[in-house]
Amino acid sequence: MRKPNILIVESDDDTRELYTEYLDARGFFVEAFSTADEALRRAKPADAVVTALALRGSIDGIQFIARTREREARRTPIVVVTCRDFASERQRAMTAGADLFLPKPCLPDRLVGELRRVIAAGDA
Repeated sequence: MRKPNILIVESDDDTRELYTEYLDARGFFVEAFSTADEALRRAKPADAVVTALALRGSIDGIQFIARTREREARRTPIVVVTCRDFASERQRAMTAGADLFLPKPCLPDRLVGELRRVIAAGDA
């Protein structure tokens, strides 16, 4: 069985490494980037995307979500994991095209469960 490919875009090195290692240990293939610019240039098509909203570089998480939606041939689930747990940020992310909004702290087990759920829903 093929490992699901997950794209992570997270500027915080510790968080990016934690999620990458945890997802890898749970049977996912992970491509991780610290900026949205780099992810848009180099990432392969993914089964799901995990992104923060506060990102280094010229593109923030909202712009990244919108650009991902513009570029894709099929709808890839996008999960936002952020410390910006405000109704306005949630609305902006969902309007841009996010499928799920998870406030930090988001334990890796919860992220794994949510990724499995959104990927299965997309396959149905």
